Amino acid sequence: MKISLSSLEEAMKNPRAFLKAQKRPKTGFRYSRYLVLRGVALAYHAQNDLRISEALLETRLAQKFKNTKGNDECVEQLREYVAEFISLGTTVAKVRNRVHAVLPEEYKDYSITGEVARLDLHPEGGYRAWLFSNRTDAWADEIRFPVLQGACAAQLNVDIDEVVPGVYDFSTSSYTEVRSSKKDILAAGRRLNKFLDELKRIR
Repeated sequence: MKISLSSLEEAMKNPRAFLKAQKRPKTGFRYSRYLVLRGVALAYHAQNDLRISEALLETRLAQKFKNTKGNDECVEQLREYVAEFISLGTTVAKVRNRVHAVLPEEYKDYSITGEVARLDLHPEGGYRAWLFSNRTDAWADEIRFPVLQGACAAQLNVDIDEVVPGVYDFSTSSYTEVRSSKKDILAAGRRLNKFLDELKRIR
Protein backbone atom coordinates (compact mmCIF):
# COMPACT_ATOMS: atom_id res chain seq x y z
CA MET A 1 0.00 0.00 0.00
CA LYS A 2 1.26 3.43 -0.94
CA ILE A 3 0.72 6.32 1.45
CA SER A 4 1.70 9.83 0.48
CA LEU A 5 3.49 12.07 2.95
CA SER A 6 0.91 14.76 2.25
CA SER A 7 -1.93 12.49 3.45
CA LEU A 8 -0.04 10.92 6.34
CA GLU A 9 -1.26 13.31 9.03
CA GLU A 10 -4.95 12.75 8.25
CA ALA A 11 -4.44 9.01 7.77
CA MET A 12 -2.92 8.67 11.22
CA LYS A 13 -5.81 10.55 12.81
CA ASN A 14 -8.34 8.04 11.49
CA PRO A 15 -6.84 4.86 9.99
CA ARG A 16 -10.24 3.26 9.31
CA ALA A 17 -11.49 6.27 7.37
CA PHE A 18 -8.23 6.34 5.44
CA LEU A 19 -8.60 2.69 4.40
CA LYS A 20 -12.19 3.28 3.28
CA ALA A 21 -11.08 6.27 1.21
CA GLN A 22 -8.39 4.15 -0.45
CA LYS A 23 -11.06 1.76 -1.73
CA ARG A 24 -13.18 4.46 -3.35
CA PRO A 25 -12.86 5.06 -7.12
CA LYS A 26 -10.39 7.79 -7.96
CA THR A 27 -11.91 11.02 -9.21
CA GLY A 28 -10.66 12.87 -12.28
CA PHE A 29 -7.72 15.27 -12.06
CA ARG A 30 -8.63 18.95 -11.84
CA TYR A 31 -6.31 21.78 -12.81
CA SER A 32 -6.02 24.84 -10.61
CA ARG A 33 -4.15 28.09 -11.09
CA TYR A 34 -1.93 27.11 -8.18
CA LEU A 35 -0.87 23.87 -9.87
CA VAL A 36 -0.06 25.73 -13.07
CA LEU A 37 1.92 28.31 -11.09
CA ARG A 38 3.75 25.56 -9.20
CA GLY A 39 4.76 23.82 -12.40
CA VAL A 40 6.07 26.99 -14.03
CA ALA A 41 7.92 28.00 -10.84
CA LEU A 42 9.80 24.69 -10.90
CA ALA A 43 10.45 24.98 -14.64
CA TYR A 44 12.05 28.39 -14.01
CA HIS A 45 15.12 26.65 -12.56
CA ALA A 46 15.91 24.99 -15.89
CA GLN A 47 16.90 28.32 -17.49
CA ASN A 48 16.66 30.95 -14.70
CA ASP A 49 14.99 33.47 -16.97
CA LEU A 50 11.99 35.21 -15.40
CA ARG A 51 10.77 36.68 -18.69
CA ILE A 52 10.54 33.24 -20.27
CA SER A 53 8.76 31.87 -17.19
CA GLU A 54 6.27 34.75 -17.12
CA ALA A 55 5.42 34.17 -20.79
CA LEU A 56 5.04 30.43 -20.16
CA LEU A 57 2.76 31.03 -17.18
CA GLU A 58 0.56 33.47 -19.10
CA THR A 59 0.27 31.03 -22.00
CA ARG A 60 -0.66 28.06 -19.79
CA LEU A 61 -3.20 30.06 -17.81
CA ALA A 62 -4.84 31.24 -21.03
CA GLN A 63 -4.98 27.65 -22.30
CA LYS A 64 -6.47 26.18 -19.12
CA PHE A 65 -8.87 28.88 -17.93
CA LYS A 66 -11.42 30.94 -19.85
CA ASN A 67 -11.91 33.27 -16.91
CA THR A 68 -8.83 35.48 -16.59
CA LYS A 69 -9.61 36.58 -13.03
CA GLY A 70 -6.66 35.63 -10.86
CA ASN A 71 -4.14 35.36 -13.70
CA ASP A 72 -2.37 38.62 -12.86
CA GLU A 73 -2.06 37.51 -9.23
CA CYS A 74 -0.42 34.27 -10.36
CA VAL A 75 2.13 36.15 -12.44
CA GLU A 76 2.93 38.39 -9.47
CA GLN A 77 3.31 35.32 -7.24
CA LEU A 78 5.79 33.92 -9.75
CA ARG A 79 7.82 37.13 -9.61
CA GLU A 80 7.81 37.02 -5.81
CA TYR A 81 8.84 33.36 -5.86
CA VAL A 82 11.85 34.12 -8.03
CA ALA A 83 12.82 37.12 -5.89
CA GLU A 84 12.59 35.08 -2.68
CA PHE A 85 14.60 32.24 -4.21
CA ILE A 86 17.39 34.60 -5.26
CA SER A 87 17.46 36.14 -1.77
CA LEU A 88 18.04 32.70 -0.22
CA GLY A 89 21.39 32.34 -1.92
CA THR A 90 20.97 28.59 -2.34
CA THR A 91 21.68 26.44 -5.39
CA VAL A 92 19.07 24.08 -6.78
CA ALA A 93 20.24 20.47 -6.71
CA LYS A 94 17.03 18.93 -8.03
CA VAL A 95 13.35 19.66 -8.55
CA ARG A 96 10.50 17.16 -8.11
CA ASN A 97 12.67 14.84 -6.04
CA ARG A 98 10.83 11.66 -5.02
CA VAL A 99 11.65 10.28 -1.59
CA HIS A 100 10.68 7.11 0.27
CA ALA A 101 10.61 6.69 4.03
CA VAL A 102 12.92 3.94 5.26
CA LEU A 103 10.72 1.36 6.98
CA PRO A 104 11.57 -1.82 8.89
CA GLU A 105 11.33 -5.08 6.93
CA GLU A 106 8.09 -6.03 8.68
CA TYR A 107 6.38 -3.15 6.83
CA LYS A 108 7.62 -4.11 3.37
CA ASP A 109 4.03 -4.09 2.04
CA TYR A 110 3.79 -0.37 2.76
CA SER A 111 5.41 2.55 0.98
CA ILE A 112 5.51 6.07 2.41
CA THR A 113 6.42 8.41 -0.42
CA GLY A 114 6.50 12.10 -1.16
CA GLU A 115 7.88 14.70 -3.50
CA VAL A 116 10.31 17.41 -2.50
CA ALA A 117 9.38 20.24 -4.82
CA ARG A 118 12.87 21.71 -4.69
CA LEU A 119 16.05 20.35 -3.13
CA ASP A 120 18.63 23.08 -2.52
CA LEU A 121 22.28 23.11 -1.58
CA HIS A 122 22.83 25.64 1.19
CA PRO A 123 25.91 27.91 0.90
CA GLU A 124 26.93 27.03 4.47
CA GLY A 125 26.58 23.31 3.78
CA GLY A 126 23.79 20.79 3.87
CA TYR A 127 20.47 20.70 2.07
CA ARG A 128 17.11 22.42 2.20
CA ALA A 129 14.17 20.21 1.16
CA TRP A 130 11.31 22.52 0.20
CA LEU A 131 7.68 21.57 -0.14
CA PHE A 132 5.30 24.01 -1.83
CA SER A 133 1.94 25.19 -0.55
CA ASN A 134 -0.66 27.82 -1.36
CA ARG A 135 -1.86 28.24 2.21
CA THR A 136 -0.38 28.63 5.68
CA ASP A 137 -0.74 25.70 8.11
CA ALA A 138 0.70 24.60 11.46
CA TRP A 139 3.46 22.70 9.69
CA ALA A 140 5.64 22.24 12.78
CA ASP A 141 3.00 19.88 14.20
CA GLU A 142 2.88 17.58 11.16
CA ILE A 143 4.62 14.20 11.28
CA ARG A 144 5.51 14.36 7.59
CA PHE A 145 8.39 16.75 8.27
CA PRO A 146 10.50 14.55 10.59
CA VAL A 147 9.69 11.60 8.31
CA LEU A 148 10.72 13.66 5.29
CA GLN A 149 13.94 14.78 6.97
CA GLY A 150 14.91 11.18 7.70
CA ALA A 151 13.97 10.02 4.21
CA CYS A 152 15.99 12.74 2.50
CA ALA A 153 19.03 12.12 4.69
CA ALA A 154 18.90 8.40 3.85
CA GLN A 155 18.52 9.12 0.13
CA LEU A 156 21.41 11.59 0.13
CA ASN A 157 23.51 9.42 2.45
CA VAL A 158 24.13 12.28 4.89
CA ASP A 159 23.48 12.86 8.58
CA ILE A 160 19.95 13.98 9.38
CA ASP A 161 21.32 17.27 10.72
CA GLU A 162 22.44 18.10 7.18
CA VAL A 163 18.90 18.17 5.82
CA VAL A 164 16.37 20.81 6.77
CA PRO A 165 12.83 20.44 5.40
CA GLY A 166 10.55 23.39 4.99
CA VAL A 167 7.74 25.00 3.05
CA TYR A 168 7.53 27.79 0.51
CA ASP A 169 4.09 29.35 0.88
CA PHE A 170 2.93 31.08 -2.31
CA SER A 171 0.12 32.84 -0.41
CA THR A 172 2.63 34.74 1.72
CA SER A 173 5.73 34.54 -0.51
CA SER A 174 7.74 33.18 2.40
CA TYR A 175 9.88 30.24 3.45
CA THR A 176 9.44 28.38 6.74
CA GLU A 177 12.00 25.82 7.91
CA VAL A 178 10.66 22.85 9.88
CA ARG A 179 13.76 21.31 11.42
CA SER A 180 13.51 18.22 13.66
CA SER A 181 16.00 16.85 16.17
CA LYS A 182 17.25 13.26 16.04
CA LYS A 183 15.05 12.57 19.07
CA ASP A 184 11.99 13.94 17.26
CA ILE A 185 12.73 11.89 14.15
CA LEU A 186 13.06 8.69 16.18
CA ALA A 187 9.79 9.48 17.96
CA ALA A 188 8.09 10.09 14.61
CA GLY A 189 9.37 6.72 13.41
CA ARG A 190 7.84 4.98 16.41
CA ARG A 191 4.52 6.76 15.80
CA LEU A 192 4.63 5.77 12.15
CA ASN A 193 5.32 2.11 12.99
CA LYS A 194 2.42 2.10 15.44
CA PHE A 195 0.14 3.50 12.73
CA LEU A 196 1.25 0.84 10.25
CA ASP A 197 0.62 -1.84 12.87
CA GLU A 198 -2.92 -0.50 13.20
CA LEU A 199 -3.41 -0.62 9.41
CA LYS A 200 -2.22 -4.24 9.33
CA ARG A 201 -4.67 -5.12 12.09
CA ILE A 202 -7.79 -3.57 10.53
CA ARG A 203 -7.20 -4.21 6.80
